[in-house]
Amino acid sequence: MFVVLTGDDWHAVGRRRCHWRGDRWRGFLVPELAKVLPFTGVALVSGLIWAAWHYPIIAVVYRDAGLPPWFWLLTFTFVAVAISFAQAWLRLRTDSVWPPIFLHASHNLWIQSIFTPLTSDQHYTKWIAGDLGLAFVVVAAVVAVAFWIKRGELPAKQVVPQPV
Repeated sequence: MFVVLTGDDWHAVGRRRCHWRGDRWRGFLVPELAKVLPFTGVALVSGLIWAAWHYPIIAVVYRDAGLPPWFWLLTFTFVAVAISFAQAWLRLRTDSVWPPIFLHASHNLWIQSIFTPLTSDQHYTKWIAGDLGLAFVVVAAVVAVAFWIKRGELPAKQVVPQPV
């Protein structure tokens, strides 16, 4: 029942927040980067920008989480860049901002609102579970590799006219 009620209540609010960010990062930035960079570059650059944009938010939200800043900076940056491979691939493959928005919203729902509250809090939990944990780093790495392998399925790059 917790999952059903949490998911239903969060869905409308979370999707709107992710839509605003999705419009900017995935809606505009990714297609523009794809005109001048190969897929790997698009995912890396958009992921690094996405990570940097989140740093102030993460610093405030996780300042009392018991993790040193160097740890959450490393894990969050890695995860943001890794997940950007899926986000960029979905955006370029579908030519729509909606699949990345739903991926982002679903991630926020499941990790922040469902898995974290259901996780038993042990002395090592903060290092392994949640947005900043090592388990998510491993999952994000697998996702990044899977979408990097699928990069050949993306539409051919449009030729950008060069100024004379």
